[in-house]
Amino acid sequence: MFLRVLLAFILSLNVVLAGPAVALSCIVSDPVQTFQIAANSSQNYSVLLGQFDFNKQLLPDREHGPEQAAVRIPAQFQGLILSRNGFVTPVTQQVILQPSCLSIWCGAIIPDRRVLAFVHQEPDGSWQLNLNECGGTFYYDPSRETLEKIVTCMQGGPCSPDQ
Repeated sequence: MFLRVLLAFILSLNVVLAGPAVALSCIVSDPVQTFQIAANSSQNYSVLLGQFDFNKQLLPDREHGPEQAAVRIPAQFQGLILSRNGFVTPVTQQVILQPSCLSIWCGAIIPDRRVLAFVHQEPDGSWQLNLNECGGTFYYDPSRETLEKIVTCMQGGPCSPDQ
């Protein structure tokens, strides 16, 4: 009986001392909504469709994320850039990946995977892709329908996330 009471006490102490569980809750973003945000921004944005090649070991990890978040990761982008004619112009461009972290959650991207990315141009002319904790600046494997919506937005047509 004493052993059961002791075990119950230790387990309850564990729950009290462990504190609340913490989780990051993100709202799922939409590429059309991201296009609208970029189009209305004071920064110059380009919309890219292709792959980034970079050393993934440079991305922040869960253990050291906040200290590593200030790192700027050089990447090579290869793919297409959006124009009024669609995704038809090939581009190979150096892009800086800028991860940010909130506690143990850090923005990341998988190298060599097809993405739709919204990069902005820095004052020095370099291109940068912000990698925040909840995403929203790039989208993996966009569907044909998504790409058609983005092209329609670029051409000045209907541009609503729910269309």
